[in-house]
Amino acid sequence: MVEELREALEEYRDTVESYRDPDNPEILESFLAGLRGQIKENRGIAVEFPHYLALALHGQVRFSENHPRITWMENLKEINWTDLRPFLEVTEEGREVYEAFEEDSGILETAVKIIFLLKEEG
Repeated sequence: MVEELREALEEYRDTVESYRDPDNPEILESFLAGLRGQIKENRGIAVEFPHYLALALHGQVRFSENHPRITWMENLKEINWTDLRPFLEVTEEGREVYEAFEEDSGILETAVKIIFLLKEEG
């Protein structure tokens, strides 16, 4: 699980960087909105590429300030989904995508952990 999470995290970073344009920030937002629409239509995209679900939830998932502090790489194995989930807040826009994966918690867990790790590393 740790290696899979690291790979998905790197793929997430690479994808965001490839769409990030300081002169035209709408490119990234447009890509992410389109990806959310594609995932709503075809869940298989996120099943095959777990970092796509994290991308689709980019900006749609936040953690309350009371969440447990974790030194992200040192304690990567210690991020417990059960402990993290109560501190999760999902925007209205992201709720439909999030809820579509609640039954398949493994993919959702990976996606949320990616977002959490990126937040923690600053």
